[in-house]
Amino acid sequence: MRAIRVAVLAAVLFLGANLQAATRVVPSALYPDIASALAAAVDGDTIKVGPGRYQENVVVAGPLNNVKILGARAIWDGNIAGTHGQQLDITGNNITVSGFEFQNGGDTGTPLPVLRITGFVAKVINCVFRGAEGTVIDIQGDDGIIQGCTITGTADVGDQINVNGHRVLIMRCAIRNSSGDLNIVGDDAKILNNALNTIDHDSEIYVDGINGLVSNNRISNTNDDGIYLDGTNGTVTNNRLVNLGECENAIYINGNGVVKGNLIDGVGVEDDFQGIYVDGIGMVTNNAISNVNAEDYDIQGIYVNGINSTVSNNTLFNLDGYEYLSGIEAYGDNVVVTNNKLTGLHNSGEDDDLYGIYVDGNNALIQGNRLSQLTQSYDSYYNYCIYLDGDNGLVQRNTIQFCSSGYDIYGFYLDGDGNRLVSNVVHHLYTVDGDCYGAYVDGDDVLVDRNQVHDLTYAYGLDLFGDRFTVTNNRFWNLGNESYGISIDQNNTGSGDGGRIENNSVRNCSGYAYDLDDIFFTAVTNCTATDCGGYDGDPAFYLAGDNNTFTRCKATNAADDGFYLEGSSNTFSQCTATRCDRDGFDVESGDSNTFDRCSATNCAAEGFDNSAGVTSTTITNGSFKANRIDIANADDLGFSLDAATTFTTGGAGTPPEID
Repeated sequence: MRAIRVAVLAAVLFLGANLQAATRVVPSALYPDIASALAAAVDGDTIKVGPGRYQENVVVAGPLNNVKILGARAIWDGNIAGTHGQQLDITGNNITVSGFEFQNGGDTGTPLPVLRITGFVAKVINCVFRGAEGTVIDIQGDDGIIQGCTITGTADVGDQINVNGHRVLIMRCAIRNSSGDLNIVGDDAKILNNALNTIDHDSEIYVDGINGLVSNNRISNTNDDGIYLDGTNGTVTNNRLVNLGECENAIYINGNGVVKGNLIDGVGVEDDFQGIYVDGIGMVTNNAISNVNAEDYDIQGIYVNGINSTVSNNTLFNLDGYEYLSGIEAYGDNVVVTNNKLTGLHNSGEDDDLYGIYVDGNNALIQGNRLSQLTQSYDSYYNYCIYLDGDNGLVQRNTIQFCSSGYDIYGFYLDGDGNRLVSNVVHHLYTVDGDCYGAYVDGDDVLVDRNQVHDLTYAYGLDLFGDRFTVTNNRFWNLGNESYGISIDQNNTGSGDGGRIENNSVRNCSGYAYDLDDIFFTAVTNCTATDCGGYDGDPAFYLAGDNNTFTRCKATNAADDGFYLEGSSNTFSQCTATRCDRDGFDVESGDSNTFDRCSATNCAAEGFDNSAGVTSTTITNGSFKANRIDIANADDLGFSLDAATTFTTGGAGTPPEID
């Protein structure tokens, strides 16, 4: 059939406005085709199109309002003389097009869409579009509704659905085996319960406007991005994005937004990839990201850039990156990262880092996260399981386990003042050619309390740099070869810069249990070291510093000295050394140190060794028995024992004249 163009002139419109709305039936004697029915239509008409094939390209030049065009098993064919063409272009408010199967429509050369409606409250309901070229549905106006439509087999590039208007609703539509996307420009859009399969375009669902809602959609087998909201206050919930290829952003919100309950699974990346990216205040909760592979590029599982953001209850599984890899990254103050589960993150790149959770901002809460099997290849660089760069953060009740690195690996890395590391568990960290850190803390006024660290290799259970620290109630064990339990180094030496180390225990550590290098005015209380020391001559307790107090500390079965001191004006009270392979107490340098009610028993060398150059050492109420030599003191040095101190000499003479 020939192409038909309908021009509704002003005079006709004037007459039509005064006619009563009618129902016009196609085909009939009066209206053999759709074009003739539209030519006669006035506002409020209903056009019913019966079964059959209608080869028509219809353009309605004048506005028609409140018109319904309803098909019943009607095929609207845009192939006129072998050429695709636009099937319907209509202007007016409250236009409804429903029940048609559109075939062979659109024109990429012009370009013209298959169906264009210009006006408010346009509705396209339960239509099927096959074999189109270019854009399929184009609505220019607010409050449009596209519902229950299917688009399949479209060719060339173009938007499957293009809407320029506010408050659009697109729901229960299916797009299959097609090229193009959903492109919405307008605020308050709702994209609900749609299925997009085998699409190839920039972003499968693109919304340019604020307050967009994208929910319960399924996107699969596509070669580009998934959901892109270019506007603040967007909400993306309960979508499934599966088998995405060449994808840079599975879900992206440019502004504040909520991303909840989405699944992203099976991504083959040929560029840098972000699973969920919120460039603003984000609420990212209950999402799952899995099976992402980036052969030569970076991966960021969840990325949030905004103060007061929350990232919680998400699951990340089997992310395999080649260069830079992070599970969760959050930038901004007052960020909350809680109850996330990260498993099987692997970075195989050379000289690149892996971050499980990275937070850059003050007052962060990182709580209840579980990280397992975060691994790096042999020639990769640092593995930071949880990294906080900011002040006054709280990191608590997290678990890190079975992680490894080709170089250094950090269970926790805290860089900032006033941070608190509380009730965390770190175990089974491994490095090929570097060091393991259960926790690395750099900052003043920090609290490290009730943490458990065990089964590390080449390890520091805790490595802390800073002043006014509190390290209490922590447990470290099975730290492996060439390892240290607690290592602390102060920055300043003033009387107000010291810290508190209390109620900690270290077991089965081959190096220092307590490596306290350059600490001053610090109180060490009720700390124990069992089966520690020996590596490279390391004692169980090593102290280099002045004006510190040690109270009720115990070294048992040390593979070298129990206590080793280099410093002055330190006080040891009720400390014990038992079954040490060398000295119980070794005062190597310094003066005016005091030992009260301390004891050494069954040590393989001296119970107490006051070395050459040490002056004014005082022992009161001590007990040194059953050691090879109980007390050894260099000649003619300041050394005093009170009468209450008991010792045996093993036949070597009487202090203080023992060399």
